[in-house]
Amino acid sequence: MAIESLNAVDNSSMMSSLNKTNQSLTSGSQINSAADNAAGSAIVTSLTSKINTQVIGIQNATTGGNLLQTADGGASQITEQLQRLSELSIQSLNGTYNSSQRAALNAEFQQGLKSINDFAESTSFNGMNLLNADTASVDIALGSDSSASLTLPNLTTDALGLTGADISNPNNALAIQSQLSDA
Repeated sequence: MAIESLNAVDNSSMMSSLNKTNQSLTSGSQINSAADNAAGSAIVTSLTSKINTQVIGIQNATTGGNLLQTADGGASQITEQLQRLSELSIQSLNGTYNSSQRAALNAEFQQGLKSINDFAESTSFNGMNLLNADTASVDIALGSDSSASLTLPNLTTDALGLTGADISNPNNALAIQSQLSDA
């Protein structure tokens, strides 16, 4: 009988050791619980936390990049409108146009100003307006102790100094040229 009970103890000890080895092989990790190696487990936990922080920082930076691409797309549309407004103001300077032709140019000019405001008001990312001063800056968390701040422009006609501008006569068209260049 004593031999049988010794075999039972040996079998349970061997089974426990076999289960630990099997768990290590299955998981691919030498440390599967704090009982396997308490110091090693603490180091693994610390390193895993640092890696996770960096992964989130990279995701945040990517999202910030996406926000900037969205703002850049809206700003490009506004730039195209400003170029067209400049063309119209130069056309209006031409002495061969009469007042009704200048009125037609001014009508398109006014529509361009409205389009600039529409782009500034509608360019948004995750519900944040990007080009109308509703959101002046956005902080991007890049890790546990680092961040970046993105400053966003106000590209409305008010901010660009174009509110009330018109090109209905050559004097107005000439005066607006410098404001369009500045914008």
